[in-house]
Formats: sequence, C-alpha cells, structure tokens
Amino acid sequence: MYFLRCSYCKKTFKPDITQFYCSCGELLDYCFDDNFNLSDIDFNFSGFWRYRKMLPVSTKTIPVSYNECFTPFEKAIIDGKEYFIKHDYLFPSGSYKDRGSSIMLTVIKENGVFDIVEDSSGNAGASVAAYSAKAGIHCQVLVPSSTSLEKTLQIERYGADLVRIAGNREQTTNEAKKLALHTYYASHIFNPLFFQGIKTLAYELCEQCNWQQPDHIITPVGNGTLVIGLFLGFSELLSAGIIKKMPGIVGIQAENCSPLYQHFKNKSNDSKTKETIAEGIAITNPPRFSQIISCINNSNGFLEVVSEDDIIKSNKMAALNGYYIEPTSSVVFAALDKPSIKSLTGKTVLILTGNGLKSYHK
Repeated sequence: MYFLRCSYCKKTFKPDITQFYCSCGELLDYCFDDNFNLSDIDFNFSGFWRYRKMLPVSTKTIPVSYNECFTPFEKAIIDGKEYFIKHDYLFPSGSYKDRGSSIMLTVIKENGVFDIVEDSSGNAGASVAAYSAKAGIHCQVLVPSSTSLEKTLQIERYGADLVRIAGNREQTTNEAKKLALHTYYASHIFNPLFFQGIKTLAYELCEQCNWQQPDHIITPVGNGTLVIGLFLGFSELLSAGIIKKMPGIVGIQAENCSPLYQHFKNKSNDSKTKETIAEGIAITNPPRFSQIISCINNSNGFLEVVSEDDIIKSNKMAALNGYYIEPTSSVVFAALDKPSIKSLTGKTVLILTGNGLKSYHK
C-alpha cells in the first residue's frame, strides 16, 4: 500500500525504516498507491490516529499514543479581518510535533527498535522523548547549548539522555549523525516516518472545515516539517478528489535567520545569520531545503520574514488575547501586517506550533 519515493528524482523504493536517502542523494518520503476515502476514517480514535489507514502502520499495531484529540480550531477577527486559528501547540508535549513522534515511535517500536537518537532545537526533542517514554524506548536527545532551559528540563524529565552541543543547530545534527552510526536515528527532519504524522494536520484541518480546503495556510518554517507535511497531506486529499485545490502554503521566517526567504526572493544570503528569539526556526541550512521551496511553489504559496521587534511585540499581544505561545509561533501573528498577507482572500488558517511554557523571555 505504501512505498518510499525520492522528493527530487521520484525514484521509488520498498519501505525500509532505515532508508532515508535516495541514490541521487536527496531525501525520501512515504507515498501511497491507494486514495484516501472518507469511509476509511476510524472513529474509534478521537484524534489523528483516526486516519491510520493512510499511515505506514499495520492495522494490528497498538499505537504509541496518549489518545490525542483534535486540537482546537477557531475563527478570530484580527485588525478587522477574519482568520482561523489552529491551536496545534495543545498536544501532550506542548507542540505540533507530537503528530510525527506518535507515528514514528509506533513504527520503529513495531520493528523492534528500542534505542534511538534525535537532535533538536527543543520541541522535537521533547516530543520524541515523551513518546519514547510511552513506548519504553531509550532515547538520547542532542540540543544546541543555547536551547531554552524550559525545553531541556522537559526533555530530561521524560527520562531521555540530554546532550548539549557547543555549537549551532547544524553542528548538533552532525554530532547526532555520528551517534546514529551505532543506534537508530529517530530524526524529525531526515526520517520520512515523522512527516507521515505531520500530514495528518492537513486531514484534520479539512475535516474541521467539513472537508473543504482552506485557501491559505500561514505557518512558521525552519526545517520545513510543517510545510512538507501539509503539502503531503493536502496532495493526498487532492488526488482522492476530496478537496478541489491545493491551499497556498505561506512560510514565515525570522528576518535574522531567513535562508529560505532569501532564496525565494533571489536575494543574496551572504550576510551573517544573527540570533533570533524564534529558536524553533533558527535553521541556517535546512536539509530538505529544495523540497521546502518546491512545496511552497507547487502550492502557489510564498515566504515572508518578520523582525525581532515584531516577533516580541506579537508574542505579547498574542498572550493578551489568550494565546500563550512561544516566540516561534508568534511569527504568524507578526506577519499579518505584511502587504502580501493582508492581500490574501478566502479562508486563511494560522498554525500555532509551540506552547509559551517552553520558553522564557521578557
């Protein structure tokens, strides 16, 4: 029912939980040769596991799950304009990445893996650690030394072995790859299983919209897990004829670290990357760079950037309106003043990704 396919050259391979790369050097994704059917939804589950027939998981497998429910979806008026807000930070570990962790940990446990390594800027590490604890899997998480205390404490409390790396996000990944030579690499970036969980956000959004697709999705983007996952999910719904068009995916980056935006705008990215309060998207060289750009282009979406001042201001304003989110999530609110965003018409969804309890700032 499912197979691996190269995100670049489209070469296909049989499913293999240890294979992340194509022979051409690009990364792989899971794909299906069956169409999604609304009759396939398993209403015994209250959340994303209801779509298990479209996931690379045996129907006999017991999910590694906390019986997650749909995250809230609400209409909100912001500066006189209607938006829809998806509260995907309201998962057990406090971020949308629980979607990917649940599916990935289920499959690797099913395959007899009980020792893993992951690298993260915080949220993915906490999520993988949480679901590893549920699965009874030993987990080692590498993070940059600059990662917020709140996130590192959360990772350790789940029982994972935390390793702080004296370097940036890319250097942390390089160290994790060395360890992955001797243990399973449960990466939320390289491992295609993770994206199968993220794609359920597209299904869930459409179900909450009575199986009508939104017109635009605005989301933070760093390593592109949301952009790619959403594109995979909406592509499957489009192929099945459940939705009529692909929503435009709009990725928001911090101005201080915006390699995708610079490429999208054909601008030089020679300037030195600066620190950003939006640590979750402080990614200087995303491994799936070309795939992210392809998903943005093929959805007729675009990329925008926001300043540090606007991120901080938006984070404070979000909290005053009841949204206690981390700065990375706040970039979607900060972007609403951009002319390119203001000009959008139709149903526009803002994805809120990480809980405000995960970071401290004044």
